[in-house]
Amino acid sequence: MKANVSKPAEKKAAPRPLILEIDDAKAEIAQSVNNALKRGLPCYIVADILENILGQVRGGARNELAAAKEQEEKSKEEVEE
Repeated sequence: MKANVSKPAEKKAAPRPLILEIDDAKAEIAQSVNNALKRGLPCYIVADILENILGQVRGGARNELAAAKEQEEKSKEEVEE
């Protein structure tokens, strides 16, 4: 019969600072745009692609905001009960 020996708790790394995540995301986006331009696509086509992507991101942001507001309302209701 095996003894039930638990492993020592592993230390979790601290979350990465948001400013570093933002900087990495900005660099990745810029690199992707530059790569698209290197393909020889005209800027007006790349601009149209970016507008479409931005619209999708803005839609996601609206959904996140609505979900956060809904969660806040639920939390307030639970506290009031």
